[in-house]
Amino acid sequence: GVLTATKADFIHSQAKITKHLEPITGTPKVSLFVEYSLGSDRETLLAVNAHLINFVDTSKFQAQLEEIEAIIFQHQGAVILSGDFNTWNRSRWLLLLQMTSKLGLIPVDFSPIEALKIKRFLLSPPLDYIFYRGLKQKTASAKVIDNISSSDHNPLLVEFYL
Repeated sequence: GVLTATKADFIHSQAKITKHLEPITGTPKVSLFVEYSLGSDRETLLAVNAHLINFVDTSKFQAQLEEIEAIIFQHQGAVILSGDFNTWNRSRWLLLLQMTSKLGLIPVDFSPIEALKIKRFLLSPPLDYIFYRGLKQKTASAKVIDNISSSDHNPLLVEFYL
């Protein structure tokens, strides 16, 4: 599942559940879209917390990416897209990079030491990412919290500013 925790009031939220199910558990995956004001009604931030489907063929993975892309495409303001993208092979990873590039999203810059702490499957690309647009990343702020054991993924932390 996904969780977006904040003290800030939101304008709108929406959960998008996959139509395809995980084969072993028979459960869907969820992406959560939450829109926040950035000080005026016209300037908003769309925060997307995504957990992409796993253990299915690439077309089902791509279908979920396309649903996420359609919602982000409609948003004109700042965006943060983060989560477990289950990019454990090159084709999944390339599909994610193509989508984020089309949307003008930039990957968060983790130092090489921090990047090594991001979950991978054997020699795969990382599974977890943060992408953004319409914001600036605070220099050297991207960290991977590796002393929390509540998940099999380490939390990713970054600071942005307008």
